[in-house]
Amino acid sequence: MRLDKRGKVKSFVVRGFPFSSVSGKADKFAMAASDPLPPDCHERAACRARTALRWGVLTFLAGQAVLSYIVSCIHPEIRDPEFGYRLLRLRQLTASVPERPLCLILGSSRTLCGICPPALPPWPTEAGPEPCVFNFSQFCAGPVRELQTLRRLLADGQRPQWLLLEIWPPYWPQQGYWSDEKHIMQQDLRPVDLGLVWRYFRHRWDALSKLAADTLAPLTALRGNILACCAASLLAPDQHWRRLRMNAWRDAEPSGWRPWQERGPVEQFRARTAEYRTQMASITFQTKPCLDDFFVSDTTDRALREILEECRRRHIQAALILMPEHSQMRSWYTPTVHEQINAYLDRLKREYQVPVFDTRTWLADEAFYDLAHMAPPAAAPFTLRLGREMLLPWFRTSVCRGRVSGDFSHLSSQSSFLPLAQVDRRLARSRRVPAGAANQGQEGSATSVAKGGSRTAVLHIRRPDGTPAAGGGDKPRRPPDLV
Repeated sequence: MRLDKRGKVKSFVVRGFPFSSVSGKADKFAMAASDPLPPDCHERAACRARTALRWGVLTFLAGQAVLSYIVSCIHPEIRDPEFGYRLLRLRQLTASVPERPLCLILGSSRTLCGICPPALPPWPTEAGPEPCVFNFSQFCAGPVRELQTLRRLLADGQRPQWLLLEIWPPYWPQQGYWSDEKHIMQQDLRPVDLGLVWRYFRHRWDALSKLAADTLAPLTALRGNILACCAASLLAPDQHWRRLRMNAWRDAEPSGWRPWQERGPVEQFRARTAEYRTQMASITFQTKPCLDDFFVSDTTDRALREILEECRRRHIQAALILMPEHSQMRSWYTPTVHEQINAYLDRLKREYQVPVFDTRTWLADEAFYDLAHMAPPAAAPFTLRLGREMLLPWFRTSVCRGRVSGDFSHLSSQSSFLPLAQVDRRLARSRRVPAGAANQGQEGSATSVAKGGSRTAVLHIRRPDGTPAAGGGDKPRRPPDLV
């Protein structure tokens, strides 16, 4: 207790806390400095701070987890508009007609703009339930991205009875512009893609970092897409393309088909000479080098085999399709490339009992928008013919027999790129590999001999680094089931 000059109480301390009398005029700050808080008060303050920090971190992590669940399951279009809106369309389609079997179409933009499910011919009533056909093709989708899409759809609960899979040879080397890894890294990655990243990516640690960021911190990784979906006015000027992409995929066809370059008729596009030449030069620059140094990469071989193995295990009837090509692009295929493609497709047909629909020469050059994509007016006639000559017999065969037979000769349309006699002569003259050549340290790719009927073809399969693949593309072990 402190007294002033008159003997009155100026201030007193109760258990270490200073109190001033009513008439006292002591400085509170001076008293606080002269009478510091005891140690137990410091401990209580630090404990309260640690508790607040813990709750803040837990709240942030819980919010991120909830947001990750929302953008992955409820609103997948926020994470990836192209995949998300198409998944929502597929869910709506299968929910509206649950009694109809599902046929999925997976491929690149060439299939996306080329196969229009509403243009398929009428289904015969005596053939059983009509298939529900959905085109789930995506831009720049090769074998690895097709496997990624199939894995995601199976994880989502989709159970197709048929799978029509596009195969385009420029994707097979998995180099340059047509590398699946590069295009997948430009999109999103999900936990279901973990096994695919680990088995197929060269730069897997970069991909795993992106997967962790997209999954654990979606608020930061998907900030632009969230604003484009919920508050487009807050987007920066250089991010308005996100809103346009959202709108484009939101207004897509319910069947999955998407016309190529919706900017008017083909004649108007070709009238813009500079733009037309730029598009043609771009496709030439992207595609021709892949065919000049063509080989079947080990990545492509493993991805296609994993897809077909998964279809076999789940009793999904699979078929492969080669989409139409411009005559200029077909001229880039050399005889050696033809031999490689023939040998590889013959091996897949024999081992997995799948038909191969070759429609590369079905369209004239006037039906193409550019060298790779058909114009929108050509999609409906092409789909109608494809349905009559290929898909309907394939559907009916699997429905009637319960499984696809190994004999699909009646479904194939010129399945060979070259006449067999020419292939046999070229192979006998220059393509046979002497026994033990692979063990003599010769340069080049690994070779394996695939016997298809009365002819023999040499198949080259390489790893991404150019080294020979073990066994020359022999059937690998079945990959682990990630779904």
